[in-house]
Amino acid sequence: MNVMNKLLNNSLLKAGRNLVISIHQTFPNTQTYIVGGCVRDLIMGNQPHDVDIATNVDIEKLIESYKTVDIGKSKDFGIVIVFFEGYEFEVAHFREEFGSNDNRHPAKVKQINDFAIDTSRRDFTINSLGIDVDGDIIDYHGGVKDIQNQIVKGIGIPSKRFEEDALRIIRAARFAAKYNFEIDSDTIIAMRQKRELVKNLSVERIRDEFMKVAVNGKALVKFLRILIAVGVLDIFLPEINQYRGFCHNPKFHPEGGLYEHTMSALNVSHSNNPLTNIAILFHDVGKMVTQTFEDGHVCYKGHAQKSFEMFMDIGKRFKFSNHQIESMGFAIQNHMIAHKFNEMKKSKIIQIRQNPNFNILKEVTRADDEARLHLFNENDFKNKMARIEEIFKTFGEQKEFESRIKSLINGNMVINIAQKIGIDIQGSQIGHIIHQVREVIIEKEFNITFQDTSRMVKKLIHQI
Repeated sequence: MNVMNKLLNNSLLKAGRNLVISIHQTFPNTQTYIVGGCVRDLIMGNQPHDVDIATNVDIEKLIESYKTVDIGKSKDFGIVIVFFEGYEFEVAHFREEFGSNDNRHPAKVKQINDFAIDTSRRDFTINSLGIDVDGDIIDYHGGVKDIQNQIVKGIGIPSKRFEEDALRIIRAARFAAKYNFEIDSDTIIAMRQKRELVKNLSVERIRDEFMKVAVNGKALVKFLRILIAVGVLDIFLPEINQYRGFCHNPKFHPEGGLYEHTMSALNVSHSNNPLTNIAILFHDVGKMVTQTFEDGHVCYKGHAQKSFEMFMDIGKRFKFSNHQIESMGFAIQNHMIAHKFNEMKKSKIIQIRQNPNFNILKEVTRADDEARLHLFNENDFKNKMARIEEIFKTFGEQKEFESRIKSLINGNMVINIAQKIGIDIQGSQIGHIIHQVREVIIEKEFNITFQDTSRMVKKLIHQI
């Protein structure tokens, strides 16, 4: 297979090929190839986002000849970043790896001259391909055929690949989910056999795999189902499999129970934001501890708040950033309130709409509702969102909004009026008066004067 036309039609790949040509010209009689995921993506018709290069040229010689930077201890493994034609390329020396003491790093690394041996250390056949300077695909492990057959297959003996790096067990699920491929039977068996190795992984590495696959709700569903099938998900995220067995009232949830509802919500998600889809995954986690039965019907009163509390612990367990936890937590905590936007006061709608994480909440709410199959009404949802945006347009962003509010009602104003009429007023009373006046200002959409609010304050003070 030749992909020269595809190389030349992509500026990043064209620059990568030019670097390969340059290395050949600078170091004659050497081997240099474009390698890795970009080759897989090119064959599949996807746009590569980065280009890696493998060579048997000594890394120190490359450093002497090109503008480079080494990251951490990468140079110890024969890897360097080369800046070329405005792009960055990771260039690695062909190497052979031996064993692993921690199921992550090789126990020994040996630089070699044989590209075939270099490809044998990679994880899956679809990631073992190379492209030479003429655009021909170099394929020692049947990777092209596996791409065509939509198969994820471990190279050589899959169990050994997982022993070398246990994250490959989760990566196998991610690749299958991302591309909607199946996993080779021997690879699936090895994933089950070696699942306990996942316990050796850092939560950060697992979290990063989640983030990569969660850009698509349907892919996240397949990813989870694969990990459940091979007994891996229960090791680091048992909550999801525990959703099974928590029923719903079919009158309101024809799609099924908690597990089926969550998977349905992910399947209908319109978002490519991983934070949104992870929030969807956990939006009802609190139902597992709030289930009650009233008049023969299942109830989950207060589950949104409990889901929020449980997710806070899960988010910290997986070491999401504070910003990420706050963003997802806001959507989880408010997803039930959002269904009642048409019944809410303007002040509450404004508070929610002005939150920087509103779009995540909006998508979680939509998926939660759309998961209920024929009970979802697209027009009702659009009308609800249109009303919110209309209100938001009237009041604007939080900073401007609060500035306008303070020009009409604030603590100093209340204290000054109270002093003039000789009434002692406490802090909690001041807050109560401000809240009541705010509500009126909002309901009147700022069609009110300072004199109007002053009269309201005086009246409220006299009522104390």
